[in-house]
Amino acid sequence: MVVRVRILVVLLLLSGLSVQAQLPAQRPVFSNRADSAAYAALDAKLNDRFGHAIGNEKLVDSITLARKNFLDTHSYRWRYTFRQDPGFTPYQSLKSIKNKDSITRISIVGGWRTKLPDSIYMYKNLEALELIDFRLSKLRLKGLKKVKRVSINNNFAKKNLKLPKRSSISWLTIRGDETGKLPKSYANLRKLAILNLSRNNMTSFDEVKMPKGIARIDLSVNNLTTVPSWMGKLQSLNSLSFSNNRIERVEPGIEKIKGLEELSFYRNNLSEIPSHLYSMTSLKVVDLYYNRIPKVSPEIAHWKNVEILYLSNNALYSIPEEIGQLTKLRELYLHHNRLSNLPVSIGNLHDVTILRINNNNMVEWPAGLSQLTQLGNFDCSSNQFESIPITDLDFRNMKILSLGGNPWSAEARKNIDLWVRVLRDNNVVVHIDAPRRKSN
Repeated sequence: MVVRVRILVVLLLLSGLSVQAQLPAQRPVFSNRADSAAYAALDAKLNDRFGHAIGNEKLVDSITLARKNFLDTHSYRWRYTFRQDPGFTPYQSLKSIKNKDSITRISIVGGWRTKLPDSIYMYKNLEALELIDFRLSKLRLKGLKKVKRVSINNNFAKKNLKLPKRSSISWLTIRGDETGKLPKSYANLRKLAILNLSRNNMTSFDEVKMPKGIARIDLSVNNLTTVPSWMGKLQSLNSLSFSNNRIERVEPGIEKIKGLEELSFYRNNLSEIPSHLYSMTSLKVVDLYYNRIPKVSPEIAHWKNVEILYLSNNALYSIPEEIGQLTKLRELYLHHNRLSNLPVSIGNLHDVTILRINNNNMVEWPAGLSQLTQLGNFDCSSNQFESIPITDLDFRNMKILSLGGNPWSAEARKNIDLWVRVLRDNNVVVHIDAPRRKSN
């Protein structure tokens, strides 16, 4: 998504590190070695056969079915597998580099070691450290005073991980924790600004101590069902992500974070927007993609500072007139819902440059659209529009326009074709013949 890319770029610039993000893969871990060996042999055989299966659908189906049957009949859990970031110097390559002062980023695959190798402490200019497959109960960074970023992936410790005192770490990532041994306190990391605890199979986020300056917490891709009230104590937060969880309940509390600007509940199980969230007037980016929300309260008027609002892929059947009071909105995403109309007040959103209302059930052309002269990306495809007031529209700033998948009347289609020629002559990308898609 666009906002996530922007946020990542900003964070990388702030960190002063050019770090290439890696997405982990998953593999099954079985309850005994015999099953693990059997699956490994089967997997190797299937991968070999798959290379010869192009064009043979039956063989592809048999490969898929065999893999599924094995998993269905054996006990296992999923484990993330992390590869070394190519932007880091692999630990095994350090011996060939004579100038130790030139090394600022190191990646170590630990082979389930319980401590860091002693030689790591010779690299006094180290700024970023990536650790994969360890069993650390304590992170020691003695003498490494320049380390700003630490990433710990798959740390299967027997005790809760203890973090170093008086550290320079400003960005900490811990992922792949299977044993529930995440730190009980992060307060020692007084300079910590960014904490990423994604992909840890967490079912709850119990209260832990945090440094006063923590600015961003990422709890995405876990199994959380509730946002705990204690997080309202984290007054320094400006970004909080619960994306890809199972959130059903948001306890009153986080609305007390007066400076929170970015809040994500992307792909969760919310059946409503909790009323206390509407009081968060500092919000600038709100992501509610992929939930089960049927309506938006008129209280949305309190979100006067929101610039980007994601409400797509829900069950929305109406939008209140009060949305017209969000005059700082620049991007509004309402696609893949059950909307039959938009309020006239949509015309008050004069700064909106991106508006997506595709894959809904709209019949009447929204009256307020004629006032949105800043639109640069507009998608109204896959609705029930038969006519369009072309002469009333001022799309002087349009760059991408999607109209396909609507049952335009013969006259409307004729006018649209003429209009599209003019738009394309002005370098506007127009999609008009896309197949109709079903609303979700």
